[in-house]
Amino acid sequence: MKDMVIVEEFKGGVLILKISGEITSSDITDFENILDGAVKKAGNIIIDISLLAYICSAAIASFLNFSNKVRHAGKKVVILGANEKNKRHFAILGLPQFLPFVDNIDDAMKSF
Repeated sequence: MKDMVIVEEFKGGVLILKISGEITSSDITDFENILDGAVKKAGNIIIDISLLAYICSAAIASFLNFSNKVRHAGKKVVILGANEKNKRHFAILGLPQFLPFVDNIDDAMKSF
């Protein structure tokens, strides 16, 4: 099992959360706290999941709650680097309509 690692960086005023490893049910509280903090500290947000090896269903639900908070705060968020497996998991809950997928950082930055 690979631990969840989230690295924050700013690029042009946009917060980029780079998530790697695995998000399991034991990570949910920490994961949600990090997402909540991102809404408070940033304008628009890019979530890079290109190195995400596994995501549990509870974490996917956390993304849905996060997308609602971002929208209500008048901000935007995109998902960068999702592989086909992760795209399918997100699609099951209809998340792509709230969290658009982009393939590269340039497209992510242009989406704002």
